[in-house]
Amino acid sequence: MSESLERKIHLELFSKLQEIDPSNINEKDIVPGVLLVAHPLVHGPFKRAVVLILEQTVSGTYGVVINRKESHNIGTAVRNLPSYITESFGNNPINFGGMIRRLQVIHSVPEAGGRAIPSCQHTPLFSGTDIKTATQLVKTDPSLCSKFRFFVGCCVWTPEALTEELEAGYWLPCHAPADTLLADLTLDHKSSQQVNMISSDKLWSSIICGLGPPLAAFGLLPDKLDSSVIPSVDW
Repeated sequence: MSESLERKIHLELFSKLQEIDPSNINEKDIVPGVLLVAHPLVHGPFKRAVVLILEQTVSGTYGVVINRKESHNIGTAVRNLPSYITESFGNNPINFGGMIRRLQVIHSVPEAGGRAIPSCQHTPLFSGTDIKTATQLVKTDPSLCSKFRFFVGCCVWTPEALTEELEAGYWLPCHAPADTLLADLTLDHKSSQQVNMISSDKLWSSIICGLGPPLAAFGLLPDKLDSSVIPSVDW
């Protein structure tokens, strides 16, 4: 991607970012579609993480890290995967989604089911799927395979835990369209359609820069983050 095109994409994202005032916020404001962006001084497994919230109930809040792509594929990262899933999705790359070991999926195929993610502007995205329906759809049309992003792990908070982390400044909450952040899921691989995307490894930096001073300078620093180590999980 050329530097000028990348800058244009970043500016487009910046124009859609809406920071939520961190001085007057609690877990009830963290609804599906909200982003939790790790503060620049956070270290450990959530260093430079961007979490997309997918569900919020009285019991707690749940989401996935959306900017940590791994070198593994689903076929090697998940033990005891049924053959019908391996046949359709075995070569799909896997993403680190969080420390709670569950297999998650976000996709852009309405027929595959799941909960709609409310923060999309142009292309609907869904959390979860009827996996048997999804595999049948991919068998019929293999190009749909790329419209599913799989995650090993997720993030789960009790109401009290999330409130404590927000008050401590661990997360910077903001709004941004999920279909812009996950634009690879909206590509039409049958056509010459071009979708402007920000790569996963640059997403955190782009958002931090978009939030402006005083934190924007951190978004310009190089990232020396080591790849996270994903433990294998059972189907």
